Amino acid sequence: MVTQVEDILRANPGVEAVTTLGGLDRLTSTINSNVSTVIALLKPWDERDAMHLDQQAILRAVQPKLAQLQSAVVFGFGLPADPRTWARPADSS
Repeated sequence: MVTQVEDILRANPGVEAVTTLGGLDRLTSTINSNVSTVIALLKPWDERDAMHLDQQAILRAVQPKLAQLQSAVVFGFGLPADPRTWARPADSS
């Protein structure tokens, strides 16, 4: 299943590379044997701009293909450009 997701992402002309973190559940920040997080690194903006391939356009293109995968729940979403904002520690107060 993960290979199919990777293939769908790699087929998009705006995607530079794909990395898979098997077992990492990014949504819950936990480790689970039945989960993977697949990250698509986009090509530099100057290469994507002429093709009108911003992040949202790429998500719109791949999401219907990901939705056709029958044996898993797969969806794409964008993260902020600054990885320091991806996860915030819980407020302890």
